Amino acid sequence: MRLLPLLLAATLLTVGVAACAGTRHTVTYPAIDVDAPDVRDPSGRATLRAEAIAARLRAARCVYVAEQHADPAYHAVQRAVLERLSGSGAEVVIAVEWLPPSAEPALDSWLAGRDPVATLMTALDWPRRWGHEFAAYAPIFRWARERGVPIAPVNAERDLARAVARAPLAEVPPETRAQLPPLDTGNPPHRAFFDAMMRAAMAGHGGAPLADTVLDRYYLAQLVWDETMSRRVAELLTDPAHPGRVVVVFAGVGHILHGLGVPQRVNALTGLPFTIVLPVPAAELAERETVASDAPYPIRDADLLWVVP
Repeated sequence: MRLLPLLLAATLLTVGVAACAGTRHTVTYPAIDVDAPDVRDPSGRATLRAEAIAARLRAARCVYVAEQHADPAYHAVQRAVLERLSGSGAEVVIAVEWLPPSAEPALDSWLAGRDPVATLMTALDWPRRWGHEFAAYAPIFRWARERGVPIAPVNAERDLARAVARAPLAEVPPETRAQLPPLDTGNPPHRAFFDAMMRAAMAGHGGAPLADTVLDRYYLAQLVWDETMSRRVAELLTDPAHPGRVVVVFAGVGHILHGLGVPQRVNALTGLPFTIVLPVPAAELAERETVASDAPYPIRDADLLWVVP
């Protein structure tokens, strides 16, 4: 299951083993027909019509599109969802895991200007703040600027999750603890999902089993991300200046799958409906199309499966 390396990589980044970011490559998105895409509900064998896809997206106030970080196929689906929503006349804001609020001034300045997209990478301090291949994200930044669509950074600041992963919470410096969101550990399905994925990821990569105390710290680090993003997405959804705006959230699969990371937390804060879009490689579709579309979360993976090459 491709989710496992993602969670392992997220954990390694949390404790400070970051990969070098490539920034000079050209990335080509796979061709996706926005007007006739291959999109299905979890149990459907037939492709949904374009009108039905638009209706499903418009019916939600919050649309989550999961990603494998820097995978062009997943980012192509993200852009296709934006095009489908904006083409239907929806007012949209993009909320991204990729950046924390401290990046907002530089991002807003670039969105309001005409500088080349290459300048944005430097302005955002992208290799330090995110680190994944910038070229995979550049088309979404360009798309947003060309259409005047705002992008809201919603992730925690880089060092918060790392501090929690490295030491017991009681040993985290008080000034750092003061910046943490409330960390709700009372969600057994989410904890079980996280533990199973992390243990499988470590075993699959030849690592030693994680001690319970280490797993506890890693789980709190995951909650730093999930709780921070949830609260910031909720703020966007309840902004009185934009009462009908659709918030489109781009975040890693581990934060979105089954609704357990961010979506259900946002729903608990706002009561507003959400839709999860999961890009699915064609070779994995049969595995995903097994759960009834009306099954509650966290039984099903997503609301819509968007097939990619």
